[in-house]
Parts: sequence; C-alpha cells; structure tokens
Amino acid sequence: MNPRDHRLTAHRLFRWAAVTLMLGCLTAPLAAQDPPPAARTPATVPAHDSIDGTVWMGVLKSASGSTPFGLQFRRTPRGALLLIEYLPAMHLYSQVVSRVTPRGGEYVLDDLPGTARIDGGTLRGTALFANMPFELERVSQLPAPTDTAVPTFPAGPPPRWTRALGSAAWASPVVREGSVYIGTVDGRFHALRAGDGTDLWTWSDSTPIYGEALVTGDAVFVVNDRTELVRLDRARGTLVWRVPLDSARRRPAALADDDTFSHRTAAPVLVGGVLFVGSTDGHILAIDPVHGAVKWRTDAGGKICASVAVAGDRLIVGAMDGSLLALRRTDGGVVWRRKLAAGIVSAPVIYRGTAIVGARDYLMHAVRLTDGGDVWTQHFWASWVESAPRIVDDVLYVGSSDLRAVRALDPATGRVRWSSDVFGTAWGTPTVVGDAVYMGVAAVTGYMIAHYPSLVALDKRTGAIRWRVAGSSTGGTPVSGYAGALAYANHSLYAAGLDGSLVAMTVP
Repeated sequence: MNPRDHRLTAHRLFRWAAVTLMLGCLTAPLAAQDPPPAARTPATVPAHDSIDGTVWMGVLKSASGSTPFGLQFRRTPRGALLLIEYLPAMHLYSQVVSRVTPRGGEYVLDDLPGTARIDGGTLRGTALFANMPFELERVSQLPAPTDTAVPTFPAGPPPRWTRALGSAAWASPVVREGSVYIGTVDGRFHALRAGDGTDLWTWSDSTPIYGEALVTGDAVFVVNDRTELVRLDRARGTLVWRVPLDSARRRPAALADDDTFSHRTAAPVLVGGVLFVGSTDGHILAIDPVHGAVKWRTDAGGKICASVAVAGDRLIVGAMDGSLLALRRTDGGVVWRRKLAAGIVSAPVIYRGTAIVGARDYLMHAVRLTDGGDVWTQHFWASWVESAPRIVDDVLYVGSSDLRAVRALDPATGRVRWSSDVFGTAWGTPTVVGDAVYMGVAAVTGYMIAHYPSLVALDKRTGAIRWRVAGSSTGGTPVSGYAGALAYANHSLYAAGLDGSLVAMTVP
C-alpha cells in the first residue's frame, strides 16, 4: 500500500468512527478530558447539576429484546458535561461517547444521539437511530469489563500456499475452474492458479481496485475506483473495454467523496444476458456485456456500494442514502421505493417473497417484494450491518461491524438462532460449507472497541468457534485482517488479506 493509500484509509477510518455509534470524544475511558476545542460549550452547561457524577445501570430495549446498559455523567475541568457508556453487548466498557446538554428539564445526549430525564429515582430516555428506550437506576459504579482478551481456540489448518500480491486486497477473491481472481489497491488485477498460487496473468491499471469481480466463461468484469466498469479477456488478461459509470468521476475517489472507509464497490451482476451495476453518482445501469453499451440508467437516490439482488423480473437495490427500491429489469422503471434511517452498503438477498438487507441504522430489514412493506426487523444493537447475508438451508448467516458477531437468523421471522463473537469486524459474506461457517475478520487499530484480525470456522448449528487463525498486522495501518468474504472450491478456502497476501488452506 502506498502512502496515498495509507492516508485514504486513515481518512475513511476517521469518517466512519465519526458517524458510527459514538461521535465526538472517542478517546480513553473515564478520562476527565475536555472535548476537542470546537466541541467545548461550557457556557451552555450549568456550573452545578443534579446529574453530574451520577452512575446508572439497567437495560436498553429494542423490538428484538433487551440488553444491560449503563451511563455515567462526568464534568470536565472546563465545565463540559460528558456521557460515559457501558454496553457490553457492543464490547463497550466505560467509554466517553457523547457531550450532554441540559435542556428544559431533560438531558440531550448530543452525539449518541438521544435524550434522558430523571423521573423520581429512575433515569429514562431513548438512544440511537431506532430511539431504543432505556430505564436505569442509580448505582455506585459501572461494572468491570468482561471480555478483555481473546480466548484460546484450536489452531486452524496451515496454509497450503501463500502468495504475496504486492498490495492490500479489500475485495473477495473469486474462484472459477481452477483459477483465483482478485484485484488490489495498487491497480493490478491478478489471475492465479488455484492449486499452487502461481501467476497466470496480471493486468495493470493506474486506478485502485476495491471491488469483487464477476467472472464468466470468457470475461472478467470489475469496477475500479474511478467507477469504470472494466471488461478483461479471461484467458489472456487483456483489456476488452471500459465504460465510465459516473461520467463526472474522472479520477479516483476524493477524500471528501468517500463515505465508507471499507472501500465498498458495487460488483456487477449478469442475468438474462445483461450486466446490472451501480455507480457512485447513485445510478443503476443495464449494460450490454459484449460491447459495453448502456441500455438504461435509473437514479436510485444515493451512492451504490453493493450488488443488486435479482428477483424474477425485478432488481432490488440499496443505496448509501438509505434508499431501498425495486426496479423493472427490462427498462429500469421504479416499482417501489422506500427510505431507511441510514445507509445501505451491502447487497440484499431474496427469500420467499421478501428482500432481506442490513443497514447502518443498526437493523436487518426484511421487506415484501411486492410493495417494500415491512415483514420483520432485527436489531444489532448499535452496530452497522455491512455484511451481505447468505441463506443456506433456510438459515440466514450474516456478519456485523461493531457487534463483532456472526449471526444465524431465521429468514422468515428474523429470530436469532445464535450469535457468535468473532473478536473483530465481520464485513464480508459468511462462507457456508458442509457443517461449518467460515469468516474473515478485520481489525481497526486504536478504536474504542477491541478488534483482533483472524480467520475463523464456526459450527453451523451452534455458532461455536471450531478454530481460529490469527491475522497479521498491516504494518501500522489503521485496518488489518480480512475485509472481504472467503472463497471456497474443491475443499480449499481462499482468503485475501489487507497485508497483501492471498492464502489457500485445505478444509473438509
């Protein structure tokens, strides 16, 4: 990864941390620190307040259940009132998470966001996008952390081979007919022999590649960071054509332009002899795969970060502005459109008349294909759901971000069958083979939630971790481990790492 990539990653990390669960003071726990200069508002905070120094414990509630929850209020030397949170479901213990503004008898939790009010001896309020209610009682102190280290698990299988790609790989590898295909941040796209990792060909471009490729019988299609759809000859790795999907985007993403530090790029989908792919300017395009001609273009509302889902004659599309819509495959006409509370950066899946998709509103949503109406929602507490789900044998498997969990859900009801802590961000799509679920796990350095990169195998029935292979650091960069999904073929797993390695290992 070159210095520019380091700066991009750090910037994306900062933006993500700034708009996720906790904004503002994301530094050391329980430190009597002031917020940054721009956040200091001591003039709006009374010198003395009955809530200053108090500690509260109880539960945070959602439609999906309840979980232990605690808050502590502490004033800084300069008079600003800060909120400290205890939310063990999210691996948060005594973390400064918000500034607090007294207003009209209640307390506005500026960055959580939410409100609180003392009612007799009880602190009641709501928090986060879904306005989840909490009810807390006075206690002397917040509980101690309960997950301070990663337990020891059985070792996983040793690598059959490891290949250095020369640059970080954010995308998921694709395996087809004995070859592995993967793009990297230095603008190169690799085809390697699946058996031993030797080169078949490498295509070089000046633009980073973060997205997963679509590999067909004679072609490789991939979207680069300039939002161009590129077609390569699969046998030789030569350029056949490139089509700009966003005509205004002449260069790689500007820093202010990038609103998902995980570098999500919409992967193309081929169905009925037509390519469907989303763009950074918020459009879905239908493209002739032979010549690259655009058949139609429809405005989806916001930046498209993931693949469309195909449901018969319809496409289901999620956008970064929270738009979720159904389009006609034939002409791109909008059948229905609705708006979620926060962005969608992962692909939906289709299940028995519903579309199921996760979002940054901390929810997984199942909606009717006919009109987009709600069927069920499942809370992930305060975690973005950026993993595209996979459904196998009527069970939905999905990862999560800050929740650090891989979950198994009933796709008909949203009920959680099991939830397993994988000790890092599980952004990719779970890979389900036989009786195991395989997941690549990424880690964000210096974050308020402890992360540890790895590859893990979980029991498909219970979610118990069968083995774990610790991932390597990327040499001081903010993110390490595995951001994409794992590929499987012929009893082998293939994992592409942010350290620039491609690893193959044998599994049952």
